[in-house]
Amino acid sequence: MASDARIEMSDSARLDILAGEISPVLLELMMDLADVTPYGVTVMATGHPYHVFGTDRVSHHTLGRAIDIYLVGGRQVVDDRGEESATRALVDWLYAHPDVVQVGSPWDVDGPVERRSFADVVHQDHIHVAVVGEDA
Repeated sequence: MASDARIEMSDSARLDILAGEISPVLLELMMDLADVTPYGVTVMATGHPYHVFGTDRVSHHTLGRAIDIYLVGGRQVVDDRGEESATRALVDWLYAHPDVVQVGSPWDVDGPVERRSFADVVHQDHIHVAVVGEDA
């Protein structure tokens, strides 16, 4: 998994996997996602703030249940934000996945009421994906 050529990742993300810090549910999602498209991950657990920015809630990243994707099919998320883009299609795929509990991206797929999906200024250049369940 940590050496899958379809998944570009930072050294810290790779080390999080090798150290057993990442949820098996997230690892399975990452493999499923690599079957859909190659992608790049910037942050998993290491390097992400302990709390969700501006709150006292523990981040899904801290628990080993979230990744930030900056690259989809060779294009940076920030440069691929059209409604018909591969990045938008991936956001829709992630939102439909039963293990995904949170998708932050340039698009709020479900609107302000549901809040499983969200878009804000922080998530214009990457896709935040968090999964249910068991910690690493």
